[in-house]
Amino acid sequence: WWGLAGVAAFSFTVPFTTQLYNSRITTGTVTNPAGKTLSLFAYTTVTGTLINAGTLIASGPTDSIRGTFTSQAGSLLRVEGNINYGHASLTFSNGWTNNGKIELTTSYAYDALLTVVSGTLTNPAGDTIISLPGPYNSGNRTIAASIDNQGVIDVTYPLTISKTTATYTNTGTVSISSGKTLTVTSGTLVNNTGTFSGAGTSGVWMVRISAE
Repeated sequence: WWGLAGVAAFSFTVPFTTQLYNSRITTGTVTNPAGKTLSLFAYTTVTGTLINAGTLIASGPTDSIRGTFTSQAGSLLRVEGNINYGHASLTFSNGWTNNGKIELTTSYAYDALLTVVSGTLTNPAGDTIISLPGPYNSGNRTIAASIDNQGVIDVTYPLTISKTTATYTNTGTVSISSGKTLTVTSGTLVNNTGTFSGAGTSGVWMVRISAE
């Protein structure tokens, strides 16, 4: 593996397992190919373009992607709290489409937060957003974004979806495992032709509910 720390203004393709520590990629395109892993640690910001076809792991407390983000088919985005950096928080300035899998988890007992500031996080048919317990079944899993779910949201660990003025649209499947809870607060929930399944619990607070 290799690591990069500091400020960079160039394009590169990830050659093997790569870690960005407290880095700023200001321009250019970062491409993470299939079969490769790119990790963002400790206050890393990408303001250029990031294309992910492999595994992208965000484990820093305030990582952000402010430019264009592309998720290619079969890719994985993992927001993962860990013992070295604590809670994990990844913020996207703009909406994007998940063409693979999104995991919110921890390798210890910390939170995982995924935020989309403007626009919508779209989860197409055949793709998955999943909340995972980690080894200690601890920490919070939160998505702060407008969501258009056409695929699967799999709640295997308690998940909160919350953003003021957001719209949550479901034409896919929301599966809540037994003993787990999906909590939706603020915004508008639109359940068109979507389904909620599983033996778990869903709760909504301060949410406008619409069935279209």
